[in-house]
Amino acid sequence: MKTIIITKSYQVFLGWLVLFPMLLFPVQVWGQGFQPPPSQEENFNKISEYLDNKDYQGRKRRYRKEDLAVPVEVDRALSRIGLSHYAILRNELFARHGYKFKNPIFQYIYKQASWYKPDPSFKFTSLNRNERFNAGFIKKLEASFDYENIAKYFYNNNVGYGFKREKLFSENLKFFVVPETVKISLNHLKITPARILRNEIFARHGYIFNDAKLRKIFSATKWYEGKTRSVREVSRDFNEKELANIKLLRMREWVEILDSVNFTLPEDVISIPALGYSALFIRKIPNNGKTLHYSSHLLWPVLNVKKEQFDDHRTDTDALVSPRVVKRIRKEANHRKKLVLYFQHKKYKGYTDTLIFNHSDMKPPSYLARAIKRLKINWLILLRKEIHARKGAKFTDKKSFSILGATSWYRPRYNLILSTVTRFPKKVKFKRAELINFSLIEGEELQEKHRKYRDIPFLVDLSGNTYFIKMGNIFGYDEKSIKLGRMEPSLEAFRSIENKEMSELVAQEIGAIFNAAKYEQEEEIRGAEG
Repeated sequence: MKTIIITKSYQVFLGWLVLFPMLLFPVQVWGQGFQPPPSQEENFNKISEYLDNKDYQGRKRRYRKEDLAVPVEVDRALSRIGLSHYAILRNELFARHGYKFKNPIFQYIYKQASWYKPDPSFKFTSLNRNERFNAGFIKKLEASFDYENIAKYFYNNNVGYGFKREKLFSENLKFFVVPETVKISLNHLKITPARILRNEIFARHGYIFNDAKLRKIFSATKWYEGKTRSVREVSRDFNEKELANIKLLRMREWVEILDSVNFTLPEDVISIPALGYSALFIRKIPNNGKTLHYSSHLLWPVLNVKKEQFDDHRTDTDALVSPRVVKRIRKEANHRKKLVLYFQHKKYKGYTDTLIFNHSDMKPPSYLARAIKRLKINWLILLRKEIHARKGAKFTDKKSFSILGATSWYRPRYNLILSTVTRFPKKVKFKRAELINFSLIEGEELQEKHRKYRDIPFLVDLSGNTYFIKMGNIFGYDEKSIKLGRMEPSLEAFRSIENKEMSELVAQEIGAIFNAAKYEQEEEIRGAEG
C-alpha cells in the first residue's frame, strides 16, 4: 500500500529572504524517456541550440524585463511546443546547477546543452541571491502565459466538447488527459488536470467561479458566458453523462493531488500532501531530550527555524484560567460548555502571543480530560484553531466551531488561504510567537497523524481535517487503465471500502444522486485553500 511520505525529486523554488509563496509548485510526474515527435524536432533543436550558445548572466546580476527577450525564431519554436520563454529562462537557473528535471520535456531540452552536467546532489540553496531573485521575477511574468496557454487549449477544444458530454470518461480514458504542455501550465498554477476538466463542465453551463484562477482561465475563452454562482441552478442543465463525469473526475483528482507532492527533503523534514495541491512540511527539532515538530505549508520557514528559541519552561495549563472559573467548569454538567468556559476565560494575551510553546503548553487542563474524551476532541487541533479563531478565521470544522464559535471574543471574518505565511489576508497582523506556536502545535498534530496513518494514503486541509484515499485502477474499452481514488472523511469509512474493487466503487459513485449542497460545501473547503 502506498505510503504518504513520498521522497522523489521536487521542482520547488523558495523566495529570497521574504518568500514568494506563489513559487511553491509541486511537480507532476509524467512518463520518462521523452522524444519529440518528428514534426517538432526542428523546434526543439532551435531551443537547444539557443540555450547551448547563450551567455548566462543569471548568477552575476538581477534580471530586468528586457533581459528576458529571446530571438524571434526561438520564441516561435517555443510557442509551437506550448512553452513560454519565461519557463525556459527560469528553469535555466536550476539547470545551470545540474538540476535533473522530473518533467521530461524540460530534461530533454537542457540535456542537449553542452554546459548541462546533471548533479544528483543538487540543492536549491546552491543558487545565489541574484538567481533566487531572478527565479521569482521570471515566475511573476510567466504566470500570464500559463493562463493564456490553458485557455487556448479549451478554446481549440470547443468542437470536441459536444462529443464529450455524451460519453462516460470511464468508457474513453483519453478524456482524462490534457496535452503535456497544458499540464505544465496547470502545474505552475497548482491546478490538477482533473480539476480543470471537472470545472470545464460547469463553465460550459455558465457557472461563475469563486476561484479567481478558474475564472481567469475560462473568461479567456470565447464560448464562456457566466450566468450564475449557484451549483444547484447550473446542475439542472447537466445531462446524466456530465453528472457522472464530474464524479469520475473528482475521483481522479484525489490521485493527482497525492501524486503531485514529490519532494526530496533533508533527513529531519517530512512532507504530507495537502488539499490545496501542495504539502505541509514538518521539521523535527531536538529540545532538552524531547522532540518538537515545527510545521509550515512553505518549506523555507521549516528549514530556517532556530533551535535556540526553545527553552525548557514548565507551564501549568490548569492555571490558565482563574480558580473561580475552574470551579464553574467543574460544576458544569455539559461537556461542550466546559470547553466553551475554558476558552472564553483562558489567558491568551501575554501568553500565546508572547511565550514560545513547548510540550507543557500543549497539555490539556486536568479538569477538561473527561470532556475531551467524551466529545472525542483532538486537543492539539482545538488549541491550534484557537490561534486562528482569535484572528477571525471562518470555520469549516463544525466540532471546533461549536466550542470556539460560542465564545464572546470570536468574530468570523476571513477564509484561510495559502498565499501568505499567516494563511490570512496580509492586513491581518500576527505576533511572531503566535505564528511559531501555531506551527509547533500543527507540527505535533501532523506528526501524530504521520505515525498513525503512515501506511494509508491521506491528505489534510488547512483546517486540520484528514481525508483517506482508497486507490485502484479502472479499464476502458481499449484495455488501457487509469488510476482513480475514492475519498473518505474518516478512517472507519475508509476501512469499510478498503477491500472493494475500484470498478464497484466507481459504479456506486456514478449511481449516487448529485448533491449540489454538498458539492458547494466541498468547493468552499477547496476555496479556502487559496
